[in-house]
Amino acid sequence: MTGIYKKRKLKNLDYAVVAYFEADTTLNGKDISEINKLKGRKTTIANEVETILDLVQQGSAGMVFHGMSEEDVKRIMQYPFNMFASDASIREFGVGVPHPRGYGPTPAYLENMSGKKRYWAWKKPSAE
Repeated sequence: MTGIYKKRKLKNLDYAVVAYFEADTTLNGKDISEINKLKGRKTTIANEVETILDLVQQGSAGMVFHGMSEEDVKRIMQYPFNMFASDASIREFGVGVPHPRGYGPTPAYLENMSGKKRYWAWKKPSAE
């Protein structure tokens, strides 16, 4: 299981953040590396995978994975035929530490991509 992390040149699993863990809500908002350290384990991929398996044995957890950078999004949005959406489920405000897109990503996305950061511009409708 750890081979894929070596291939991606990841030193730890700090990109994986607990959104909601019913068995221990003090872990909400912490990444796997932090939780691994709280358990007194050395920072290795193998130990962090073991930490994940511990969470699964206790009932699993809702997770957020920060795998894309802003540069990735900027590059992708340059393609003419793309769309954006959220895979977040409906959230109860204030419960857990869900990904921000769970609270309505479209307005923020449009503001950032076509407004403040100008990754692309709105096309004006044709008069034809």
